Amino acid sequence: MAKRAAVVAFVLIACAAASFAAAGPGATFTPPLYWTREAAPPGIIGVWADLNAPGFHQTLVFRREAFLGSLSDFATQNLAKLPYSLSGLRVGANQSTTTCGGTPARYLSYAGMALGRPLLVEEMMVARGGFVYVLAYSRLFGQQSAPEARAALTSICLSAVASVKAKPPVVVGTPTPLPKPVRRPQTPTPFIPASAGPVTTSVPTAGPIATTEPTAGPVANPATTSPPQ
Repeated sequence: MAKRAAVVAFVLIACAAASFAAAGPGATFTPPLYWTREAAPPGIIGVWADLNAPGFHQTLVFRREAFLGSLSDFATQNLAKLPYSLSGLRVGANQSTTTCGGTPARYLSYAGMALGRPLLVEEMMVARGGFVYVLAYSRLFGQQSAPEARAALTSICLSAVASVKAKPPVVVGTPTPLPKPVRRPQTPTPFIPASAGPVTTSVPTAGPIATTEPTAGPVANPATTSPPQ
């Protein structure tokens, strides 16, 4: 229980600069396979912790915040708030990058003292529809990084939006009046004597129409830019 309480405490410190907005995510990521999903504090989409590792449990925190500016402005605004929760703040990186097939993203790393321990945080953020989605990876300063956690940072991706096709409106028009039938004089069928034999008809038959379907080669996945080591 003490270890889990410590996880939540460091989660709150790492996200102290955030003004949370709880809602369904417009972005997703792939969490590490053997990490445990923990109960998330209000306003946070999800928390994952490496409970199998000895010592300090590294965490991934996924959150979203309402913001209408650029990712660069968002990063600058949050860095300005961090000294209130992290003493001796040092910024390692604040740069634009891409993730998940070329999605524009912002990578941020910083370190400082929290609860008497040196904390290192890496963040990857993407924007969509007036919100910024942030995935934060926290560990002790000097603690070896987990490759699966850093891979999770580069997996953050905008969610697919399901499109609903609207049914075409039913147009009720005025019925077109049918023309009155015109009685035409019948033309008598000419008599064909039996000696003339049966009348043969030939119906032209069309051969099969050859169709060619375009074939497309495999689509190469764009490379994603990993955050600096």
